[in-house]
Amino acid sequence: MAVALDQESFSAGEISPELYGQVSLRKYASAASTARNLFVGYKGGMLSRGGFAFIGRCKQPTTAAPPRLIPFQFNITQGYILEFGDNYLRFVFQGGYVLENPVAIHSASRANPCVIGVTGTPFANGDWVFIQNVVGMTQLNGNTYIVANAGVGSFQLHDLNGNAVNSSAFSAYTSGGTVSRVYTVSSPYAAADLPYLKFAQSADVMSLTCVNPTTSTEYPPYDLTRRSAIDWLLAEAQFTSVIDPPATISASGTPWHIDGPGNDYITATFGYTATAVDKDGNESIGSPFCYVLGADPEIQGATNTVTWSRVDNAQYYNVYRSPATM
Repeated sequence: MAVALDQESFSAGEISPELYGQVSLRKYASAASTARNLFVGYKGGMLSRGGFAFIGRCKQPTTAAPPRLIPFQFNITQGYILEFGDNYLRFVFQGGYVLENPVAIHSASRANPCVIGVTGTPFANGDWVFIQNVVGMTQLNGNTYIVANAGVGSFQLHDLNGNAVNSSAFSAYTSGGTVSRVYTVSSPYAAADLPYLKFAQSADVMSLTCVNPTTSTEYPPYDLTRRSAIDWLLAEAQFTSVIDPPATISASGTPWHIDGPGNDYITATFGYTATAVDKDGNESIGSPFCYVLGADPEIQGATNTVTWSRVDNAQYYNVYRSPATM
């Protein structure tokens, strides 16, 4: 006997093969046997899952352990992919590797190997560079190369396997074009330790720790700070203040007179310390404590004057007072 069913939605997702034919199951009409490269929307329909695009080849050699990809979400519109490899770090943004500022190309030879003419010596041997907007020798455009035999005014192109690029059969270079280095930051992490890399992000700073339990390799904590798209700082985390405290501090009390100079209310001892704060909001440790014997300004209306020494690069200071000691 044939049973006609209406497919109400796909909100139940995929069902197990053991449930095939279980038409009496309430969720049967809201399920699929297989959903490949699809996901269920909140309204119950199926939506096509976005595919993958080839962005570029990672720097990590195929003979080493694979690189570690970590998301870096700067805000709701800016997300990076961090490529941690063997002692290096690269960045992927909006479908491509982050590139340094472009350098103008003046010439490109039809030779084996191809020689690129530039001003000065902007690159070093082993740098990975990306070429675009060349007129004439368009075969160079949209490709990543390795710099070889870099000198003043020129360098050779090698492919990513280390072979010299033969441009003898390319079209003749006419004009224009730029070459940009793939932005790369040195990293302390060896490839074998990357699977054990732990991370936590707060705004534009990511904290990193890594301990390899197999080899007992342990790294100090690091902070990765994004200062701009091509300015990232990977440095050991600092647990001490980056700005000095005031070196000296002193305080004097002004007693409150109730009936005249002979009836000063000198009733309590107060301790004071001051800290310096830099432009980034980093606060120093406290200065040495100083103590003053005077009337409690909160109760008796007297005043205590606190003076401290100046600190370079301080934007402002915080002053802390201890509870009164009677």
